[in-house]
Formats: sequence, C-alpha cells, structure tokens
Amino acid sequence: MFKKILIAVLFLFLTIGTNASLANEGVVEVVESSQSARPVEYALAYPGLLPGDPLYFLKAVRDNIISFLITNPVKKAEFSLLRADKYVEGSRLLFDKKEVDRSVQTFSMALSYYEKALEEAKSERGEKEEMQIIKNNLYQANAKYIEVLGVMKTKFSEKENKKFEEIERKLKDQRKRVEEFGS
Repeated sequence: MFKKILIAVLFLFLTIGTNASLANEGVVEVVESSQSARPVEYALAYPGLLPGDPLYFLKAVRDNIISFLITNPVKKAEFSLLRADKYVEGSRLLFDKKEVDRSVQTFSMALSYYEKALEEAKSERGEKEEMQIIKNNLYQANAKYIEVLGVMKTKFSEKENKKFEEIERKLKDQRKRVEEFGS
C-alpha cells in the first residue's frame, strides 16, 4: 500500500508542473536598471507557487526529488540555475506584495541555488561546448539578478536597504567568481 502511494505521489510531482526543457523559456522581462542603460536580456522563469503558499512545500519536495534524479552535471547545473531564476522572480513578486522579510529569504535561497549551479559548472565534467553555454548563462543570470536587485533598491526604505546589503555583496562576489573561470 505504501509503495502504491509513493509511486502515485512521485508520478504526480514529476508530471505536474515539470518543465520538459531546463532551458530558460518564456517572455524576456525587460526591467529598467539603475546600473546600466541597457536592460539585461535574460528571462527569469515564473516561480509558480511562492513561499508562504499552503502548497509550497509540495513544490519544494518535487524540485528536490527532480534534482536528486538528475545525474548529468550540466543538466544539474541548468536545473539549479532554473531554480535560482524562479526564486529571484519570486523574491521580486513578494517584494511587490510588500512581504519584505520573505522576499529577503527567497532571494537568499536563490543565491544558494545559484551557488550550486556555479559549483557544478566549475566541476567541468561536461563537454566543453555545453560548459561554455552554462557559464554564459551563469554570467547573464548574475547580471539579471543584480539588475532586479537594483530596481528593488529604488523602492527600498532605509530599513529594507540594510536587509538586502548582504545579498548585494554576495551577488558581486559571485559575479567575480563567474568572471574568473568564464574567461
């Protein structure tokens, strides 16, 4: 009986809301950046359920199972990057809803998934061409994250600004790391 329930739950998680392609798909969101004249043309995936939603834990469990099942290091890096993209967009949406603390936590989670993607890409266990694509995606993603944070900063109060300072520092540090091995 337990096995049947487990198989049904796994089937449900893997079929509902699973994206067949791990590439960044969707509409490119153009956001005016305070840091550059041209917006970064990098699509952030729609996050679906946001932290705080009663069913959010199901999404988290599904994503963890999918991540566990991916064995290809390039695909694993792409999936971690996709998760980071979703969390950045989720953070922006939460910030727009005036849920600043949850937005900070969500952006921090995005950075941890970005870090996982960065480590997988650094392992360079994939083909050279694939690795170059993922490195380019990491570079573009970081630029987009900085842009989104810059737009959010224009709406911050002084108190909120302090909460996001650590995130900004980590983003800049990760940017340097991508530039180091991406060149």
